[in-house]
Amino acid sequence: MTSKIKSQSVKSILLRLIFAIAGGYFSSLAMPRESLAPFIFLSVVFLLLSIRNLSFLPSLAVGFVGGLAFYLSQIEWLSLYLGPIPWLALSTMEAGIFAIGLAASALGLSASIVFGGAMTLFVVAVCWLA
Repeated sequence: MTSKIKSQSVKSILLRLIFAIAGGYFSSLAMPRESLAPFIFLSVVFLLLSIRNLSFLPSLAVGFVGGLAFYLSQIEWLSLYLGPIPWLALSTMEAGIFAIGLAASALGLSASIVFGGAMTLFVVAVCWLA
């Protein structure tokens, strides 16, 4: 029985990480270089699905993976001029900030149970823009 529960939780974690990576990459595609602006809507959906029903710390980890997917694909030009170490360092630091914002959004989503849907939309929008 416990192996079945473990396999379901591993599948859930992998699915969340895949959603976070897809969301981060779709965010990168919506930036001016590629100019595929409608992908930002897919990005928000995938990122919010990746943190749905998670507490702060797990959503922080999932958000970090999504942030890495975004920044590694967005600022790869930095490695052209400075090399891979500054590129990885900056991407990692920015992914941490991205993770904090996504974890705050997870808290906003969990507040919807207590305060209702309108409060959730407000909190997630404020966290997203902050």
